[in-house]
Amino acid sequence: MRTSPAIGLVVWLGALGVSSGCQRASTSDLLKAGPGAATTSVDLTHAIVPLVQGLTIVTAVEDAGDDYESFKVILESDPQRYRLSYSSIFKREQQLKRTNSEREVSTADHVNAGQYRIAFRTGERGPSPGTTAISLSTAKFRELVSKGETRIDIVTLQDDFDGTPQPLAESIDLRREGGPVDFPVLVNNRMTRLPAIHALYRDNPSPQWRAQFPNEVLEFQEGFTFLDDGVHPLALRWQYRLATLEVIRINNVRLNLKDSDPPAASGPPAASDAPASGLAQELEDGLARRGVVEVPGIYFDTGSAAIRPESGPAIAAIAEALSKNASLKVSIEGHTDNQGGEQYNLDLSRTRAEAVRTVLIEKHLIDKGRMTTRGHGYSKPKADNSTLLGRAQNRRVELVRF
Repeated sequence: MRTSPAIGLVVWLGALGVSSGCQRASTSDLLKAGPGAATTSVDLTHAIVPLVQGLTIVTAVEDAGDDYESFKVILESDPQRYRLSYSSIFKREQQLKRTNSEREVSTADHVNAGQYRIAFRTGERGPSPGTTAISLSTAKFRELVSKGETRIDIVTLQDDFDGTPQPLAESIDLRREGGPVDFPVLVNNRMTRLPAIHALYRDNPSPQWRAQFPNEVLEFQEGFTFLDDGVHPLALRWQYRLATLEVIRINNVRLNLKDSDPPAASGPPAASDAPASGLAQELEDGLARRGVVEVPGIYFDTGSAAIRPESGPAIAAIAEALSKNASLKVSIEGHTDNQGGEQYNLDLSRTRAEAVRTVLIEKHLIDKGRMTTRGHGYSKPKADNSTLLGRAQNRRVELVRF
């Protein structure tokens, strides 16, 4: 069998939303257009996922037995290109490793590139010509839909002799599998089902490898799920080599799906994608009506109580809600998934709740007497801990009025 390279995969995938009145090419549209349809340019603001400044995508990664999350933010976008940041913290050999980078993708590459560069490397800045970062190119997706197969290069990372990650391009064949599917994602904390298609993948090894193993038959295997959008076919989930990745949360964007697309699933009230003041009002209203409310948008480093910078707006919203109502007192309560032991998760959930309280006291000057903390560990799951999405939903912070 072919030997798979040792891949330190730190990746991000994308998802969701557009302004009203958008026009996009779905699978049925592309089948009518055929493989020869023009792909010289696209307007990315007319996609299901408009690449607008502030769009934040959270991806859950299961790699080498560990779960972690990556964060992608669109820093700026114009008709010629978009620029994004990537950050994650993950474990390798019992040590936490950080990845922080930026990348620029031109609209021309978004349309026609044959390489999909899924890996991000610390310190990376600027463009990576000839590649996409969060999706297939428009041309490759249209070929996949209209012909049922396409060939691309996947660019990952492989450590060189001194342990420095270097880009590694591997040719693979993609084959569409089945018909349209629904893909669940938390959009601004509301469970939503997006239209998607599934594709299997098969290695396309070099002539040298084929000469060495002439009788080896390479089978198609579990691969990718792409947003069913011929303008911007974001990768929503993929299982490649030893890693599984799944987009679990999308913030700071609005969806606009066609009438024929799958409807939003039932779920908790949507958290506002407005600035802190909008979320503050929702927190205040939720506490008044139900006495308990989940705070979307609070994130921690993997296995740690260190609060990530992306959590700033959500914590500011808590502070605003408390400042507006001087009589309001809350218990800040942490919850975890079931990865790890009972006591470990109990302690982790407690220290995370305490970390949020500390920021509210020290940065936002909230009276400490108005806030208590409590950790529940994994004793109160709200979703299935056997899935990446379920575990992500279970890692949460709630406010309880007292």
